[in-house]
Amino acid sequence: MKQYYSLIFLLFVVSSDPLTAQEMNETGKEITQTDTLKNEMTSKDEKGSKFNSLLKSFGRKGSEKDGSDTDTLKNEVASTKQEEGSLPDKGSDAEKKTAREKRPAKGSMQISIQALERGDLVPMEVDMINEMIYTMTRDLGILNVLDPNRYRADSVHTLTPGDSGVPPTTTEYNMNCDSDPCAAQNALLEGATHVLSWGFDQFNSLTFHFFNAADYLSQDNKSSWTAFKVPVDPESIERIKFPQALAIDEKGDLLVASANSQSLMRVGRDHRVTDIVSGMVYNENLISPAGMTTGPGGTVYVSDTDNHRVFSATQGIFQQMVDRNTTVYNGGTIEQVRPESPTAIRSAPDGSFVILFEGDQAVRRLDTRRTLTTVLNSGVVEGMTDLALDGDGRIYVVSPHMNQVFRVENETTVVPVAGTPTGEGLKGDGVPAIESGLSEPVAIDFDELGRMFVAERGRGLVRMIDKSGNIYTLAGGGLPWDGRQPREGTHVQLDHLTHMRVGPGSMVYISRSVEHSIECIAVAEIPSWIADTTLIAPLHIISSSGIAGLEPDLRRTVAMLLKGHTPKKPIGQRLRDLNISLARYFRAKPVLFAILLLLASQATSAALGGDGEALGFPPDFP
Repeated sequence: MKQYYSLIFLLFVVSSDPLTAQEMNETGKEITQTDTLKNEMTSKDEKGSKFNSLLKSFGRKGSEKDGSDTDTLKNEVASTKQEEGSLPDKGSDAEKKTAREKRPAKGSMQISIQALERGDLVPMEVDMINEMIYTMTRDLGILNVLDPNRYRADSVHTLTPGDSGVPPTTTEYNMNCDSDPCAAQNALLEGATHVLSWGFDQFNSLTFHFFNAADYLSQDNKSSWTAFKVPVDPESIERIKFPQALAIDEKGDLLVASANSQSLMRVGRDHRVTDIVSGMVYNENLISPAGMTTGPGGTVYVSDTDNHRVFSATQGIFQQMVDRNTTVYNGGTIEQVRPESPTAIRSAPDGSFVILFEGDQAVRRLDTRRTLTTVLNSGVVEGMTDLALDGDGRIYVVSPHMNQVFRVENETTVVPVAGTPTGEGLKGDGVPAIESGLSEPVAIDFDELGRMFVAERGRGLVRMIDKSGNIYTLAGGGLPWDGRQPREGTHVQLDHLTHMRVGPGSMVYISRSVEHSIECIAVAEIPSWIADTTLIAPLHIISSSGIAGLEPDLRRTVAMLLKGHTPKKPIGQRLRDLNISLARYFRAKPVLFAILLLLASQATSAALGGDGEALGFPPDFP
């Protein structure tokens, strides 16, 4: 029996582990979000998960926004306990006064959890996530946190200068906040000092912010820029190899042309990648599709560069628009050329298309009658790689060979608008773009405000030119775009820039072919001092794994955001946490667990034998 002493360590490891996310997701059924949650939480109710009791409080159908779930929950919990620091939803003035007196003393930290922009979640799921975040925060040892599912401030409250640093304002508690300023005001109405807000961004990624409420409202929170990778579902990420051309459709979805798979794909709000064009088109496979634009009804217009053609794709139906046999007109006469290697393509306000043909370095317009007319002759600008149209329909081209951006005046004339012939010039932000040096600019585009964006391959920068003609660095070099401290993402080096397009809300998308990644540069209405983080593909996790599938990522995220604010845990608690972590690890790796069990058994048996023999199987090993 000596060998069984070896089990002590491993039994300790697995003795007190709560239910893991893997176990909670073992059903794996494709059912609705609410039903997934109910089934999983019910089936695991006996296993001791920290969240197995949530179903009893939240397991009601709650897709209607009438607040019935919340009201029911509040009534239930109010009858059991009233946590210190919270206010009753209803009651006498005396009760409210008593509750307000329990608010934290000035200078102490009290955290308010605020749900923003619920996205595709139903109210029940919002309450579930709120409860998980609340529980995890308290697990970190932070007891001064308001339960978002139980706490409601007075319906109307007057913010004083001492509260927010702004003039007194009578403000109603907002039950449906969609921004951090609203969350900050709610927190002050609750008597809280800090906000832990969460919500969904434009990619349906779950985003968290943690900040001081009064500081947020009192400081000048002007826009700054942040850069991050476009989230792609892990099951789809391998499909995006050597991303080349980009486009944005009318719904705001990102379209990607892959130079590796020779296909066109769409990255949806669920982060999944679906094919737009894959395989043969008119008996030919795509070869280096280098340009795309979109039109009404989901139509995509594609420059199939090495096949020397342009075609449209609408729900799997193709129509060829340009090939090498298309007649080209110049000043009313037929040109003796064969249009070669179309790349950049743009739709014009009049319904025509402007196309860059890199084969002969000319820009041509394809009108509604499918007539191809030259608008910029070959040889005027050398080495053009991209073109764009401003709000007035004027054409701009960019040349990395000449380090400049030009506006097209006519077939033979261009006017430089950014960069210098040598690539050298004025440095820094806020200087005239025409006098500022550009290093191999490869792509240009305009946003809804008329600002021009330029991607520099040479230095790995993204620049912005305002309507006054001044240039700023947005991302890639660590320079602030407007003189303020840049956010962390702006310090990244954007090597191997291939293509760039600007979507709604001035969202700048960049393809980096060698790195197999697509970056997004977004304007963020959050100051640089806010702690923030993003979880990838949460709605996919919820729909496939239930709310419990978020638990591991939520736990890591909350711990990271609140780092520095958590009290030091006693040694006993830290050992218990280590025990839980080891248990989760070994439960996910049963083979490794079995090997360690065998090795520990051998070692213990040999040690207790005391005969100095080499390690072997225990004497009574089966």
